[in-house]
Amino acid sequence: MTRPNLKVETGALVTRIEIERGRAVAVQFRDSTGQMRRVSANQEIILCGGAYNSPQLLQLSGIGSADELRGFGIDPVHGLPGVGMNLQDHPSVAMVLNATRDVTLTNSLRLDRAGLSALHWLINRGGMIADMPVTANGFIKTRPELERPDAQCLFQPTMIGAQTWFPGWRRPKADVVAMACVLLRPSQGQAAYPLQRALHRE
Repeated sequence: MTRPNLKVETGALVTRIEIERGRAVAVQFRDSTGQMRRVSANQEIILCGGAYNSPQLLQLSGIGSADELRGFGIDPVHGLPGVGMNLQDHPSVAMVLNATRDVTLTNSLRLDRAGLSALHWLINRGGMIADMPVTANGFIKTRPELERPDAQCLFQPTMIGAQTWFPGWRRPKADVVAMACVLLRPSQGQAAYPLQRALHRE
């Protein structure tokens, strides 16, 4: 944050990337006061808005299916039909179960032991920290007729909010084991949600 060539704007909403002759040259955004602003780029613009906002911003900037963009009153600047398509759900169901300390990482998270584990990793690139937080994975078929697994189960011998502890400083978190089961591929018939249906202009 102290770099002279870095400025961070919080509470801002990017509304459009300006494209000239096939090159991204500027970003338009609404700042935290509600004022529209524009920042030009001498070298490059990096778009990193996640699975929803990245394609949405491309579409707002005129990159996507030309016919659908015109339907929203957006002038296409680059026809790319795949933008905003094939978004699929990737649901995950988490389970947290009480356990005994013998099978959890609670003892290993005591501050002095965690410090030694960190030192071991720095020297040998191994040990407990190299395996954290997920210590085991399993791939399963939810139906026997499937050719390959369609679900993944991730196991961890602690909770997501686990933290270091030490007597007289901080109490340890509860002794639990946790597992998350994730759907890898939606089955056919579960329609992918085209992002442009939620396209909006600020």
